[in-house]
Amino acid sequence: MTVKIIGAGLAGLLAANTAFQDSIILETQNEDSFKKHTALLRFRSPKIGIALGIDFKEITVHKNIYAGCKLYNHSDIFFANSYSKKVNGIIEDRSIWNLETTKRWIAPENFHDLLLERCKNRIQWGASPDFTEMLADKGDQLFINTAPLPSILNALNIGFDGNEFKSSSINVERYIIKDCNVYQTIYFPEVDFNCYRASISGNILTIESIGDITEYEFENITALFNIDQNEMVQLGSNCQILGKISPIDNEWRKNKLFELTHFYNVYSLGRFATWRQILLDDVLNDIYVIKKLMNTGFYEKSMAIAN
Repeated sequence: MTVKIIGAGLAGLLAANTAFQDSIILETQNEDSFKKHTALLRFRSPKIGIALGIDFKEITVHKNIYAGCKLYNHSDIFFANSYSKKVNGIIEDRSIWNLETTKRWIAPENFHDLLLERCKNRIQWGASPDFTEMLADKGDQLFINTAPLPSILNALNIGFDGNEFKSSSINVERYIIKDCNVYQTIYFPEVDFNCYRASISGNILTIESIGDITEYEFENITALFNIDQNEMVQLGSNCQILGKISPIDNEWRKNKLFELTHFYNVYSLGRFATWRQILLDDVLNDIYVIKKLMNTGFYEKSMAIAN
């Protein structure tokens, strides 16, 4: 059977570079305007790098919280709930709870480019965004979808049954810092501070915010890291429309994922396609679950998706 991957983001490219190396990749954006991943990306283990044959660097990350003009090395319920409401409009557990010094792994700075280069002969740029057209005559074709769940449900005229998909955009600014080699993160839970997280990864400062960073905020961030602004060079900035997603009814969500698989041969992969908060570390396991599901019967598929 022919496998087509919808989307050339990190989730789709990870599938194309591991379990689905003969797949075709359909990307709606044109190559010259394609937006690559720029937000902070750290991994909990080196397993993705091992699977890809790409060296990931083991690092030690230090974290703080900044609030009330003070730095804290511990979180609490107030900080955690304030941060969650700030970035997603709801109260749920997020990474701000874990401020322990931890080991993580990072990919090369050009990670997305490396994956794109490996698949360059299989990517169809500017592919039709009309999912109905692509799936109407699917025959023996199987699809791995990484596009947002509401997009494909809309395209296939599958109703939302009163469920509302909510998300918030984030802005990402990146700078090179002279003479710097540390791995640090500061969380900003206060609502009147647009930045919610700033991190240094080696010599790259990444500032993630809800809304534009003000000059006052930028001065505070650089002062907290003890960075001289004269020794910084901006790499770029962009807005990620689906930066943060809010959860929907879980049973309904799983039923829709099963409906896509059973009736349309569409297997959903990644945070946006499954509409749940997961890390890229989790996606690698999901890829091989999909590989297995493609060779199983109706009962096994229904049980796997239900869980």
